[in-house]
Amino acid sequence: MQSEQADERGMAFTAGLLSILNSLFDQPLAEEILTDLPLSKQIQKVQLKHQGPVGRALKCTLACGNSEWDKISAPGYNWEQILNTYLGSTQLAFQEQNSLLI
Repeated sequence: MQSEQADERGMAFTAGLLSILNSLFDQPLAEEILTDLPLSKQIQKVQLKHQGPVGRALKCTLACGNSEWDKISAPGYNWEQILNTYLGSTQLAFQEQNSLLI
């Protein structure tokens, strides 16, 4: 059970890192790029098709980041919980980034 949770957290972390590539290159993350990288098929499905729990979380996160309010949903969570989690995570990410720059 703990191993599965650790795997899922690792996959979520990797999915989050990969999700910013389209912003860095100012173009959509193409299937050709992802399939050329040494990534598991599961990560590719998360990124390209938003499949599985991590894929659905990524889709929700991207919707928050793009202010696509009508696309924000996560089973078992209300809109306020999702938004508070997103904002809290974003704040932590900025704090980490700032600590690296100091």
